[in-house]
Amino acid sequence: MHINSIEISSSDVPVPILNCITCQSTSSYLVNEGEHLAFTGTCLNCDPTDTKYYEWSVYTLDSSSNRVQLSITSAMSTTGINSENFVITAGNLPATNSFYIFKLEISKTNTVVTLQGETELILKANSKATGGTCSLLTSTAIDPLIDQVEISCTGYSDPDNVNGELNYKIVSHSKDSASTDESVVIYYGTLTSPAFYLAPWPGLARTAVNIKVYVVDEDGADTLSLDTNVTMSSTVTFGNQLSFVQTHTTTTLINLVNDNNPTALLQYGIALIHEMNEISRQEYATPTYSHVDDRNTVRNRITLSILGLPLETIYQQQQMAFILNHLT
Repeated sequence: MHINSIEISSSDVPVPILNCITCQSTSSYLVNEGEHLAFTGTCLNCDPTDTKYYEWSVYTLDSSSNRVQLSITSAMSTTGINSENFVITAGNLPATNSFYIFKLEISKTNTVVTLQGETELILKANSKATGGTCSLLTSTAIDPLIDQVEISCTGYSDPDNVNGELNYKIVSHSKDSASTDESVVIYYGTLTSPAFYLAPWPGLARTAVNIKVYVVDEDGADTLSLDTNVTMSSTVTFGNQLSFVQTHTTTTLINLVNDNNPTALLQYGIALIHEMNEISRQEYATPTYSHVDDRNTVRNRITLSILGLPLETIYQQQQMAFILNHLT
């Protein structure tokens, strides 16, 4: 009887492991144009003492399903393509491409030859919501702390999931040097026609507030639908501004607390903080340090009104952090 024997030995060819860190953290294996993507690569069978060489590459598919390699520039990646980690910054992977192929090659050299292994991960591009518009319904100038701004969005749907739920995100932006180009989310939710409180940022240019409205699908792709300025018209001047704010912390603010409406309460808290910080800015410009106790009382009222609120979304957590950070 003849017996064939086969000897099996381990291979020195590197076995790369590619992990999408962003995908794991968001539980979504989709590419969103407005988000960065972070990957990490490891070698399953390499020794710690091995000298390894990493090379990352990204491909799309053309209309004939042929691979087209993307040129990764330093402006597109914070890590470059020869590191153990690989990051593509936001805005560099448009949803106009249906799929993206991320390839990792790991090479190591022994005393004789250079050995190379590779692996790939294919991710689908997440299409943005399309087909609709958002508009500003408030046509006249608003008085901060009194009036609410209204917008309306209609007609949007997610091309990848026509029955998918859409959220609407409204962001207030400051371009005044006194507010150092800050921004804060004023509203995030499913209402297509939300009304919200808004106040001008501290600074010299307080006649308008820039807002941007984004339509966000279930997987995080956002569409900028509206970029406009809301006109502010307040008769309150520095001399009576503190009294005006004090009045509204004992009326409107208390009513919102009693209504148990965290969304409106956080919006109003941000508006109050803007007004209080403008009062402080003007005070410091011509220091008399009058009414310090009154200003502290108002800030304490704002703090007490928001502490203990149930924060259901990351955006509400960010709003809370914004208020507490700007209280000081």
